[in-house]
Formats: sequence, structure tokens, C-alpha cells
Amino acid sequence: MAKAKIKIKNLYKIFGNKPDQAIALVRQGISKQELLDEHKHVLGLSNINIDIPAKRIHVIMNARIIDARRAPLDCCFSGFKQLFAEGQEFTYGLEEIGAYYRDYVALMRHWDSVLPGEILRVQY
Repeated sequence: MAKAKIKIKNLYKIFGNKPDQAIALVRQGISKQELLDEHKHVLGLSNINIDIPAKRIHVIMNARIIDARRAPLDCCFSGFKQLFAEGQEFTYGLEEIGAYYRDYVALMRHWDSVLPGEILRVQY
């Protein structure tokens, strides 16, 4: 059985308020300088492809992965009572925030199985 890998394909890193349009321009051949001067976007990475061997994700990060986890009730209530400016709509319903927390726990369980012993879990 082949070892699992993490593959990243066609990675772009664009700084600006319309990244999808900027990526299309880069794919059409616009230069980094033209992108900045004419469209006020900065191109950080362009069309990067990376293959990461199994158990080597920490090499890229140069750090341990840390799972800092509060008790479920504390964590969910903290988000539920907070009115966020944007992007955290899942916190406004108890079912949604509970599902989000369960998904997070499942995701960390996955990473524990893929990278055994590499995740530092801190319960507080």
C-alpha cells in the first residue's frame, strides 16, 4: 500500500479585494508589476504545485501542530454569545455551532490518524 501524501496543485496567493479576477489576469500573462500598478493586487505565489510525503507536514510548518481545545460547552457557548462582525454565521444557532464543533473534533481525529504523535493537544 502506497504512503498517503498531501498534494497542493495550482496554488496562488493574491493580496487584494478581487483575487479571482487577479488570478484570471495572471493566467492570461499579466506581470506582477502590471497587476500591482493597474489592479492594486499583489501576487505572492503563482501556480505552485507541492507534494508532501506522509508524516512530513511539520517540515513545511517548521512547528508542531497544536490543538488547543476547550471543553465543548465552554467553547460553543463562548462563540454563541458573541456577535461577530462577519464570517462566523455558524455561531448564531446552537445546532450549527454543535455540528461545527463535532466536525472540528472529527477533523483532528483524522489528523491524529494520519500523523500519529505529531499533534500536541492542550485541553483547557
